[in-house]
Amino acid sequence: MKKNKIYIFLFNFLTLITYFFSQNAYANFIASGDTLSTSNYEIRRFDTSAQTTDPRDITFSNDGKKMFTVEQQTRSVFEYILSTPYNISTASFVQSLSVSGQSSKPFKVKFNNDGSKMFIAGRGERKVFEYSLSTNFDISSASVTYTGNFIDVSPQLTSFLNGLTFSPDGKIMIITEQAFGLHQYSLNKSFDLSGGANFIRSAAVTTLLNGSTHNGIVFNQSGTRLFMVDSQVNAVNQYTLSEGFNIATASFDGGARDTETDASSIDFSPSGLRMYVAGIDDLVKEYHLPCPFNLFAGKCTEIQTQRSIV
Repeated sequence: MKKNKIYIFLFNFLTLITYFFSQNAYANFIASGDTLSTSNYEIRRFDTSAQTTDPRDITFSNDGKKMFTVEQQTRSVFEYILSTPYNISTASFVQSLSVSGQSSKPFKVKFNNDGSKMFIAGRGERKVFEYSLSTNFDISSASVTYTGNFIDVSPQLTSFLNGLTFSPDGKIMIITEQAFGLHQYSLNKSFDLSGGANFIRSAAVTTLLNGSTHNGIVFNQSGTRLFMVDSQVNAVNQYTLSEGFNIATASFDGGARDTETDASSIDFSPSGLRMYVAGIDDLVKEYHLPCPFNLFAGKCTEIQTQRSIV
């Protein structure tokens, strides 16, 4: 009996120690309201000023070997190739594609999983436009065709369409509206706008310092963690969802200031250990996080080694 009690005590003690270190294993965990910098998560930067003056998004191919941004001033999408996946310091410019035929202010660019479809969020038009690519993740004019399909989200918006993302299965589309929050839709066809979309719900969200220029958004794969950039106060806001991809269940974890000018876009590597933020100062910043899809101490559910996984 005494030996069993010792075993129970040791088990509980080790469980407590494991939990403590899983939550506090990294001394540079930031707190809500802190500023992202080289003293905590920032690793490197990439300058796009040779091609852009007003970039509004950042997104990657599914293998991290290509990076894309979109600019409203030139109404174009820009493609870069990375010699090391998800390492922005290895990026080289390849080509650009004008989408001015559909949008006067393209604000976001997204792809389906295999890169055979591209989607542009038209800020002023309040529409999401669909393109087909004959060569996956290749935006050369010979590869890209506007399908004529689009979703008009203006009935739900009173302000601008600023952000766009999809669930991994392509059946849920979520957008951000400036000065409000989020709107959620279901697609009748996966990553296919020809079947139309059904409006599901809207949700206002809390932001750091009450920022009201809601912009780029991204989820983890299960839809239980959401990040949204706010351009007014240049902050990355983090939320936890009790039900995956149900924006009505989002609770605010906290926010971190970013030193970008008019920070407007965000993306992650598949592991959630690398975060990328871009703004109109022509800089893409790469951050390495202590644990997947999480900025703050006490919110980490899993610690992984950053060197072994992207």
